[in-house]
Parts: sequence; C-alpha cells; structure tokens
Amino acid sequence: MLQVEHVALEYAGKPDFACPNGWLLMRTRAHCTFFINGTDVDYPPNCIVLYQPKQTVTFHPCDETLPLDYICFTTDEAHIAGCTLPFGLPVTLPDPDYYHSLLYLLAAEYSSGCMLREINMDRLMRVLFSRLSQMTDIKPKTHLCKKIHDLKKEIYMRPYEPWSIKQMACMLNISAGYLESTYRNTFGISCIKDVIVSRITLAIEYLQNSTFSINEIVTRCGYRSAEHFYRQFRKITGTTPQGYRLKIQPLKDENHSLQQNRNN
Repeated sequence: MLQVEHVALEYAGKPDFACPNGWLLMRTRAHCTFFINGTDVDYPPNCIVLYQPKQTVTFHPCDETLPLDYICFTTDEAHIAGCTLPFGLPVTLPDPDYYHSLLYLLAAEYSSGCMLREINMDRLMRVLFSRLSQMTDIKPKTHLCKKIHDLKKEIYMRPYEPWSIKQMACMLNISAGYLESTYRNTFGISCIKDVIVSRITLAIEYLQNSTFSINEIVTRCGYRSAEHFYRQFRKITGTTPQGYRLKIQPLKDENHSLQQNRNN
C-alpha cells in the first residue's frame, strides 16, 4: 500500500524537507536552479521532479523563496518504481493546472477525516503517476533513447512475456551490456528488475480486482515457478500474495458496505 506522509501546497520555506526514507514528488512554481551531474542548471516554473528514497535533493531558488507543491510518501507499490519519470531530473509539466488540481485533491484528502481517506489517496496517486508516465514532454532525444522508452512500454504492456536481457538487446540491436547500462542510466533501474516490477504490478492488480487463484495469477504474470513468484512478490511488497489479498479485503468490504449504504 501507499502511505502519504505529508502534502504541502505553496510551501515557501527552506528546501530541507526531504523525506530521508521515503519518496518525494515536487512541483516548482517559480524559476529555480538544480544541481544536475555536477552542474547548476536553470529550470522554468512548473517543473515536476521525483526523488527516490535517500536520493540527495539539491536545488535553490532564483528568488529568496521557492514556492513548491510536494508530497512525501512511502510505498510498496511496484508501479512507482516503474514510472517513466527520470529520478531527480526536473521535467516541464505540459498542463500545470491539471496537476495542480490533482495535488489539491490529494491535499484535501490528506487533511480530511474521511473513512476511505487511504483508498482515495491511493487512487489519486495512481492517476497522478499514470499521467506523469504519459507526459508528452518526456521525449527521448536520440533514436536509442526512443527505443529504450519503447522497450519499457512493451515490458509494462506485456509483463507475462519471457523477457531476457539477450532477447531485449537483440530487439534494440545492441549488446546486452550496453542495454543494461543505458537502461539503468535512463530509468534508475535495471531492465530485468523492471520486468520483475511490471509482473508484480500486474499481480497486485489481479489480487485487488479479480477472483483468480494465486496459481492462476502466477501463470498470468509470466512465471513458470510459483516459488519464484512468491519470492519476488515478498521481496518487493514485504508480504505474501495471500497476505496482500487478506490485507486489502477489509478495505474492499468497508468500501462495499459504504456504497450499499449510500444506495439505500
């Protein structure tokens, strides 16, 4: 599950708020300078940047204060690591008002006492990261980068395929070693780890939204060995598939009951 630790809109304090053990998603509202690969780089307003847990956050405003919107959160959800946003690199938002509205809704849910607060925030975060992954401003600058991005899309569209480094390298007509280094430099994760993340993401979707048995899910997610699936699922989520399904069932039952009460 995803746990939002803090949400702030129009924050104007010093940039020392980073979550040491959590993710940080930040939207700038003014011109600012980020320290990227050893160099100060100026960025316009309305950029968004995603920091991994324990990643150094280094930037400073062009004015005395830097208005920000930001979310600190922890998660065992695999789709976050699978987001196509480059970690620690600001990206210009194509529709700032849309993202501001999403962040506003997240802030409103965070401060509410709603019984379904956690479920609503989880859904809003899924919408947010889905849109971020599809942003037209994230355009590969070279032919190889485009192929790498296309490969990632293929992996997440068809995680059940028998992906291998050799196969993926052949698809891009490059060496396996070059694929691994380029993929990691682009997305901050190895291509094989991304295959695992895509499969566990699909498994989580099945556990949340279907009545498939665990053995059916193992097959549908591209695993030949249930033991292999169980080991990777636990490593990423911290629990077993059965444990995950049991954990979310009370929330689903509660949501169903509330919906029935509204209908009555």
